[in-house]
Amino acid sequence: MARILALGGSWHHSVRKDTDYLVVGHAPGATKLDTAAARRAKYGKPDTIDEAQFFAMVAASVGGTTR
Repeated sequence: MARILALGGSWHHSVRKDTDYLVVGHAPGATKLDTAAARRAKYGKPDTIDEAQFFAMVAASVGGTTR
């Protein structure tokens, strides 16, 4: 969450119509995934990514690597 905020993004507990990415862990909740799928069908987003993809995006955006 801190990394997202530091890079100028916003973070929310729930999937909203303006959510661009849903970062999922090893056991994501079915309701959240269903909500994301419904929003994607209606608004064309969010993309569902895993933690590794998230950290790769962060590393690319700051030009370095993350731990």
